[in-house]
Amino acid sequence: MQHLLVRIMFRMKPKAAFILLSQQIKETEVLSIAYWTYSFRFLLSSLRTLRTDEQDDNAAVSSLRSAAELAKRREDHHVYALANLMEASILLGQGISGVDGAKKALSKSQSVTLQDAPQLAFLFQMLDIVSATIQGSMAETDTKMKVLQENLDGNVPWKQWPADGTFVVPVKPVGSIRAHSNGLDKKAEACLVRGQEMIDGLLSGNADPGLYSVETAAARVTWRRLLKLSTTLQLIYCYASRSAWEEAITALRQAETQFANIADESEQRFIKPWLTYTTAIVRQGTGNLSRALATYQGLLVDRTSELGILAALNSALILSGPRTRNFRQAQNLLAGVADFASNHRNPLIQGAYNVVTVSLENKGENLNVVRSLLSTSNRIFRQSGVHHMLTITLALVCAKVFNPDPHHHANMSRATLDCAVKSGDRLWQATTRSMLADALVRANRESEAKNFRTASEQDRSAVEQYLNLGTNV
Repeated sequence: MQHLLVRIMFRMKPKAAFILLSQQIKETEVLSIAYWTYSFRFLLSSLRTLRTDEQDDNAAVSSLRSAAELAKRREDHHVYALANLMEASILLGQGISGVDGAKKALSKSQSVTLQDAPQLAFLFQMLDIVSATIQGSMAETDTKMKVLQENLDGNVPWKQWPADGTFVVPVKPVGSIRAHSNGLDKKAEACLVRGQEMIDGLLSGNADPGLYSVETAAARVTWRRLLKLSTTLQLIYCYASRSAWEEAITALRQAETQFANIADESEQRFIKPWLTYTTAIVRQGTGNLSRALATYQGLLVDRTSELGILAALNSALILSGPRTRNFRQAQNLLAGVADFASNHRNPLIQGAYNVVTVSLENKGENLNVVRSLLSTSNRIFRQSGVHHMLTITLALVCAKVFNPDPHHHANMSRATLDCAVKSGDRLWQATTRSMLADALVRANRESEAKNFRTASEQDRSAVEQYLNLGTNV
């Protein structure tokens, strides 16, 4: 959120954006959150090299060198190489005066093996060629150009190169990285609501009585409105994760109004896909599957983006479901995003792709492949603390792996139910209670099964009433 806030603020109030960014860098360094320190320092370098009144190549290079020093201490070799390559790029932009410094940066990045990061390897080659060209060493340039061409003509995994130019730079993890999942405690909701109250105070002017020019004041109002819309969309996901669909629909209506209040067309284009995806999620969760499918369709233009991949995964689930039963189209959609989703830089995307892949598998599938996919998803969702997706993963483990053994199936179903309760999702509580009841019956424990069956029916009755809400979304 802070990363987004800085980028939004930079468009309207660059000086304030750099002040906030400096504060964020200090906080992440004090807290030793290296991956955020890298993110903010690379952002600072990127913003400082833009051709604006705030352009400052020295500040950009200084930020990159700080990132490189941290990466060297932590042995994040690819981050170290990237920081040095970016420094070289900035210095080469200064012409002949920057060549010596650029060569030093290139020599540092050359100490890192880059075979597993071909984008960085090619970037090194191109910067090296530019360096030779600026110095007028045409023979050296020709030789290096031939080597680059041979490498490009070689066995390059082009399918792993998304059209938007993104690529993965691995960072060494230290401990486990957890994100709070909005479950029964509703802590995430409380934080977002408190954030919206603060934004409302700023929009009203009560919490920010400063005097600004008309242009500056308008810019501040715009990015505050955009920030409020972002928090509203986050709230909708919190409500959806615990099946609070009435609250989700109300928040969606608020989000649509907030979007209409953003007059800047460029900012609207920035946030519109997110609003579209959220609308589709609410429609899908409240039973309006045909409109959900049509809404997802608008996001499938770019299947390399996160929203495009998620839209394809959700569409595949709807198409393969009992109402549609278009299994072939579902498989085609899944195949269309396989190359990008299975190796995505966001592990949660990988986990979700694995879950949908297993869900769509036919009977007689390779059990070892299923085990591997679910094991990966289980690890990802446990580390990130996403109980909702972890529940679905464990339910698939029960159905696909432990189903033949009634006793193991019962034990695993109970663990899945515990996870569903933590997530606060009434639908999956109903599903896992029913699943546990079936397993207990197979294990000759009918008396226990009866109680879970009754609780499952109560949960399902509470959920089914929400399916009538989708007609108005």
